[in-house]
Amino acid sequence: MRIVRNVVTGIICALGTVAMLLMGMCLFFQLTPSYVLTGSMAPEIPVGSMIFTNNVSAADVKVGDVVMVPRPGSTSLVTHRVVSIEPEAGQYKLTLKGDANYDVDPDTYLVDSVGLYRFNIPWLGYACIWVQANPVLAGAIVLIMLAITFLAPKKVTLHLPDGTVIKNLSKAEGERLLKAYQHEGGEENKDPDADGETDGDSSPLPSRALVDDEPGQSDGKAGEADGEPGADELVSVGTGEPSEAEAAFWSGKDEG
Repeated sequence: MRIVRNVVTGIICALGTVAMLLMGMCLFFQLTPSYVLTGSMAPEIPVGSMIFTNNVSAADVKVGDVVMVPRPGSTSLVTHRVVSIEPEAGQYKLTLKGDANYDVDPDTYLVDSVGLYRFNIPWLGYACIWVQANPVLAGAIVLIMLAITFLAPKKVTLHLPDGTVIKNLSKAEGERLLKAYQHEGGEENKDPDADGETDGDSSPLPSRALVDDEPGQSDGKAGEADGEPGADELVSVGTGEPSEAEAAFWSGKDEG
């Protein structure tokens, strides 16, 4: 389960990082993303690519630029290369042609501004198309991945004052072993001549407290642990201030 959770966490982190970078880039450079459904601009712009454009004045366009403009009489957009430019009535009439097409587009495009092509990311457009076509399924996949990442049981490491280290314990297992250690340590260290007070030394972890540990989990030395206990990670098993053993247990080690 730990491997699955690590893989899912890695995927979520990677996707989140890419999404944040793209959003930041679009905001900073004023880019508009869209995707390509046909191969008319292949191989420069493959089918399924996500393209990024800047909105510029048609007066700044040159022959050879790749632009995105509305298709005449339609709400769809076309992204082709400029073949010719002619001023007309305060606007510009563009003749376009797809790199993979034999002929120029049958219609000319009368525009005052265009989306000037900057770059593309292959295949990303397919992902956007699939999400738009299957929003419920995409949302369910995201929720499942988040559940695996944040709701799966996490493991902790038990550090005892005698140097014993036990890894890959659940929180409940760690608390049970810690209580067993405190109980038997208190019984063995009790001084009958000192009015029932213990000498404060910790005894070794009782053997019966290790029965639920998996073979090979004990490292034997607490000095091998990376990190010190944090004050905000202490949890009291009884009453009063956290004991030394509790402070050692709640070192916040997450082995998951």
